[in-house]
Amino acid sequence: MRMRKEYPILAALIVALGLYLYLRPTDRTGYELPALPAVDPSSVTKLDITGPAGTVTVEREGDGWVVGPQRCPASRQAVESMLKVVADLTVTALISESQAYERYELDPARRVAVTAWAGARKVRELFVGKVAPTFRHTHVQLAGDPHVYHARESFRVTFDKDAEALRDKQVLAFARDKVQA
Repeated sequence: MRMRKEYPILAALIVALGLYLYLRPTDRTGYELPALPAVDPSSVTKLDITGPAGTVTVEREGDGWVVGPQRCPASRQAVESMLKVVADLTVTALISESQAYERYELDPARRVAVTAWAGARKVRELFVGKVAPTFRHTHVQLAGDPHVYHARESFRVTFDKDAEALRDKQVLAFARDKVQA
């Protein structure tokens, strides 16, 4: 019985393809995500927010927060939500290097610019775009970086507010444990 020459060539080809599939890297990420410095939310003294709704400044005053030029008390819950996003910001993927910001609502007319201050020092500056179609990420652009990233969580609505929406509207409150009758 005579061996055909196609069999050794076919066997070598199968071995070569098998080695290629086994040895090739499966993690095909060809970029590095920026390392964001940690931000302590208790050190933040001011938040500047500029977006389609206008410019709003929220400042720490004593143990509370005030908003706007009238320095009205700010909703503690709204400010704490903002501080949580600023402190826990995590970019998970590079989305675009093309600088086509309109697609992600990061163009100057529609983005929300957020700057967090600790005294006179900027501790975080970013631009917030639209929420990703999965509603689990938000498109962001970091200050000084032209790329668009996915950030973990859906938080556009947290910052896209005017001064009126950030005001504390509670008029009177009672502690339940203090009420006796």
